[in-house]
Amino acid sequence: MEKSVSALLEDQVGEETNLHARIIELEKNLDNAKQRLSMGEDQMERFLKSTLGFAEDKGKEKVKFQSRVSKLKRKLEAFRQVSGSADEVDMEIKEKMQATEVAMAEMESLNQNLIAKERKSNDELQEVRKKLMDQEEDLELMEARIQILIVKERASNDELQGVRQELINSLGKCGSASYIGIKRMGELDSRPFYNAVNRRYSEKEASDKAAELCSMWEDYLRDHSWHPFKTVMGEDGKTVEIIDEEEERLKGLKDEYGEELYKAVITALIEMHEYNPSGRYVISELWNYKEGRKASMREVVSYILKQWETPK
Repeated sequence: MEKSVSALLEDQVGEETNLHARIIELEKNLDNAKQRLSMGEDQMERFLKSTLGFAEDKGKEKVKFQSRVSKLKRKLEAFRQVSGSADEVDMEIKEKMQATEVAMAEMESLNQNLIAKERKSNDELQEVRKKLMDQEEDLELMEARIQILIVKERASNDELQGVRQELINSLGKCGSASYIGIKRMGELDSRPFYNAVNRRYSEKEASDKAAELCSMWEDYLRDHSWHPFKTVMGEDGKTVEIIDEEEERLKGLKDEYGEELYKAVITALIEMHEYNPSGRYVISELWNYKEGRKASMREVVSYILKQWETPK
């Protein structure tokens, strides 16, 4: 009976020794798993910089894994106390390690995809920058050409204005013409003034009154403070200035002297506003009297050539 008890005790001691060795082996495996997990955590932190969403999921998984490790530790402690089997714990550790390796492989693949996409985006960005630089060079060349054209246009316009002024001076010396001549823009026509006052005064007084009235309105036209215009919306949607027919001076002129004199003043006012609004003085212009408009250079040259060829 004693031998039987001794044998049982030896068996119990042997089993405890084996159990202790098994526990030590499990602890080593657990330490290795923790080391590999630590290395995996370092790699995870690097990958977290590439994708926040993926990192968040893996971070949660990491928390779960740590929680699982804590549970495993508790199980090992319980295993020491109750001498239960450690095979289940060992299997769970191996499974979790495998899951960790799979997750790390997935993160590595994701990181490689992100790197490839970044390289592709950089290549596309460089291509766009190159195109923009080419366009900027084209725009600079175009701007230089436009500046050259502007300079040429100004030179041509100055030359044309010089020729036009010479024609004005030359035609002005020739006196009246049949249909091409010189019109003084903004100058009042004295005849409507004479006609308006002739009905009220004698011939001698009418001449003086007409000259006096015409001189007064010439002063009005040259007065910069007098602006008998109003702004309205045109048909094209843009604002334009037109004569204000209700302006006090113009309305009084029309009521007192009639439509003819009123139209003469309006015509001179419009011409001065169009040709010389800032200076408010009369300027000469080549004029097509036949059609009542500004004459073109072609018309003036053609007229002069015809006059030159006509026998005197």
